[in-house]
Amino acid sequence: MRGNCPPVLSTGEAAGETSGRTGMGRYSLGLDIGGTFTDVVMADRETGALWTTKTPSTPADPSMSFFDGIEQILRLAKASPAGVAAVLHG
Repeated sequence: MRGNCPPVLSTGEAAGETSGRTGMGRYSLGLDIGGTFTDVVMADRETGALWTTKTPSTPADPSMSFFDGIEQILRLAKASPAGVAAVLHG
């Protein structure tokens, strides 16, 4: 859960995660909070690479599973928050 996740410290610029032309992030995130699990998908808009994961939902505070899912997918992709251009929630 969130309390056990290490912080993401790198910046998008240093990690090469921004588009050279616009300076915007290269990743798009999508999250769907369900009753049991929160599904997360992230797409690299430049290469087409996709990552998926799921984390347990937290009905008492859905924001916890939302942010847990984001941290988990960023670690999986070895990406930083600065590289994210869009977050979609369904």
